[in-house]
Amino acid sequence: MMKFLRPSSKCARWVYLIIASGGYILIALLLHHLLGPPAAALGVIPVMVSGWLWGPWWALVAVVFATLLHTGLSNLTGYPGWDTLFVSGGGPGILVVALMGMIFGHLSRVSRRYRQERNEYKQMQRKQRAHADFLILLNDIIHAALEADDTSSLLKILANRMGELFAADDCFITLWDEARGMPIPAAAYGQLNQAYASTTAKPGEHNLTAAVLEAGHALAVDDIRDTPYLSPSVVAEFPFLRSALALPLIAAEKKLGAVLLAFRDFHRFTEDEIGRGELAAWQISLAMVKVSLMEEARTRLQELAVLHEVALATIEATNEDDLIEHVTRIIGTGLFPDNFGVLLLDELAGELYLHSSYRLGEREQPIRIPLGKGITGQVARSGLPRRVDDISQDPDYINVDSRVQSELCVPLKVGDHIVGVVNAESARLKAFTQADENLLTIVAGQLATVIERLRTTEAEYRKTKQLERANALIKVLAQVGARASAAPNPDGVMQTLGTEMAKLGLTCLVAFSDPESGNINIRYTSFPSRIVRLIERASKRKMQDFRISSKRFFPLTQKISEPALLRDPIAIASNILADFPKHAVEKVLRPIGLTESIPVCHLPLVVKGKFLGILWLWGEGLRESDLPTMSIFASQIAIALQNANLLAEIRRLAITDELTGVYNRRHFFELGRLEFDRSRRYNRLLFALFLDLDHFKRVNDRFGHAAGDKALQAVIGLCRKQLRSIDIIGRYGGDEFVILLAETKPASACQAAERLRELISEMQIPTKKGIIRVTASIGIAGIDENTADLVALVDRADQAAYAAKQAGRNRVAIK
Repeated sequence: MMKFLRPSSKCARWVYLIIASGGYILIALLLHHLLGPPAAALGVIPVMVSGWLWGPWWALVAVVFATLLHTGLSNLTGYPGWDTLFVSGGGPGILVVALMGMIFGHLSRVSRRYRQERNEYKQMQRKQRAHADFLILLNDIIHAALEADDTSSLLKILANRMGELFAADDCFITLWDEARGMPIPAAAYGQLNQAYASTTAKPGEHNLTAAVLEAGHALAVDDIRDTPYLSPSVVAEFPFLRSALALPLIAAEKKLGAVLLAFRDFHRFTEDEIGRGELAAWQISLAMVKVSLMEEARTRLQELAVLHEVALATIEATNEDDLIEHVTRIIGTGLFPDNFGVLLLDELAGELYLHSSYRLGEREQPIRIPLGKGITGQVARSGLPRRVDDISQDPDYINVDSRVQSELCVPLKVGDHIVGVVNAESARLKAFTQADENLLTIVAGQLATVIERLRTTEAEYRKTKQLERANALIKVLAQVGARASAAPNPDGVMQTLGTEMAKLGLTCLVAFSDPESGNINIRYTSFPSRIVRLIERASKRKMQDFRISSKRFFPLTQKISEPALLRDPIAIASNILADFPKHAVEKVLRPIGLTESIPVCHLPLVVKGKFLGILWLWGEGLRESDLPTMSIFASQIAIALQNANLLAEIRRLAITDELTGVYNRRHFFELGRLEFDRSRRYNRLLFALFLDLDHFKRVNDRFGHAAGDKALQAVIGLCRKQLRSIDIIGRYGGDEFVILLAETKPASACQAAERLRELISEMQIPTKKGIIRVTASIGIAGIDENTADLVALVDRADQAAYAAKQAGRNRVAIK
């Protein structure tokens, strides 16, 4: 019954209308009796109230209902029917009251709509402000997290700040182990963080991490005791928790883990909370990926740095003990800060013993492990690496340090020969990855090779002190390489090489490979100039004109791209210089220090697998054992030559016109200004020739642009042959060129211009479409007291060339 009397009910409206109208009629009759007709004006009140409360149509209903009820009562009581209703006058008064009710009803509707829209707007503003505040806090959290140095620190920060952000009692972050299909506890916030760290998922258990990653969206669990996402055994581990919100951490379709927000009281999650949680999870996923990539990049850089240092250590090592100690210090400090070191194999005793550099915590006494015993003994016997995530689960582990929880061991072997093992131990579970195993295997391979080499050659090095000489040579060659790398062009690199090698008593020859012709072209020798003149006179050609087929090298070096020590240089030179008799070859080679007893160190110049040429070195004291060092040095020289070539090419392209090979406009004006200033300072003559080819557009239109380019190259080639080395020529525009003639008299400038014009007009340039003939209009201008700068000089020459064109073309004009 009560629900029908609510103000929002339509039935209630009729009830209220009947009661109000009846009461109004009785009061109106009484007041009319007491006050007379003016009291009828009070009748407008219930109509206005009806319109205001329920709308304009209900105001009309109130007027009609009141009129009918009043008329009936008037007939029953004998009171006049119209004069006492609303206002004296009857029908007009009723219409006026109805109109007022409609107006009030409409105003009420407008007012309610305005209030509703204002409330909705305020509510939307509150939501937006709350969302903006959430985004600001989330941004602060992500910013703070990204400042973490590693993933572990990142997850701890995220767990704490996410718990605070969502006002959760506990916040857990798990990582997903894709291989085993189970979550791994990573970080926690709240009172249960210690208990959470020791929990482990069991096969077959239902857990929120797996469920939310399978769903791919947030899962709200109002009551964790009644949900299919959690096994009873998991719920039993956290009896104080009641509700949870699971957020998936997924980036680029890769499952990373989950964020679990736990509440100890019953909590019903709203759509806003779930949406914010998913947004936060998405941001956290991106942050985790970014930090993971940065951490991986740092690890790779660290590994590369370690490999580089190990490589240097293997080169600089003077004996086995120093090498192992150096490598142990490099790797132990850089990669494996816990127990780390080398165990060498005592083949006679069949045992492994710790090298003196082995870092084994607080234990100092020597340890010897029989082959086949423990993890290290098994690795030494099998020759295969082993990685143990949890040594407590491995019955083979020999407990030497109680802190150790995981171990990585790789063999030191050269071929099938075991030298020992490299062993790393950590106080953390699963501390080593496949990448660590690969890296340690590479280092172990390098270390084993060097150890074996040092052992094999130790006696020889002790007798001949070859090791000291090799170290000295490395340092000198490194300095040579550094100086050569600083040279600005290939010629500078080779000149520096020759100078520095001469200080070591070595002579060098550099030859470059020409892939198109298959020849080896000599580019540089450190021979004295008198020897070069002797060779050129005997061979009747310049040293740079020697072209030797690379096929002649193969029988002598097996492979031209591999370093070698060539024992009989006379026979090699005779085979290469097949056009010369042997006695002539001996006569040429003897002054440069090449005899049958002096070997030649053949070093290929290779950069990134590309064969550039060869470097030959010879002199007293070169041995087979120097080849590795010399090979590294040759690689440095090859890189220096390639870099110098690239730098020289960049410089050439920056100052020259690519088509014609003359200076481009910018560089022409740079050189020209210097020449202009010098001429002005010392009061010397300077002339500018402005050469403009006549009707060159017709050449391009008739013969094609390729033929036009060929014509331009031919014209400039002719000009360069006719000009002096001190003259400066540059391309001013498409078919316009400027030439500066320094230290030139007016008559000589005119003669040079006329000679160029005549030679150009006589040229015949063959193309597929016929012979191209071109002419040129040349303008001449000389420096005088009115010439302000080079631009003005060139402009005057341009005006002269224009005058030549106006006068009929193919002529010379002077300004």
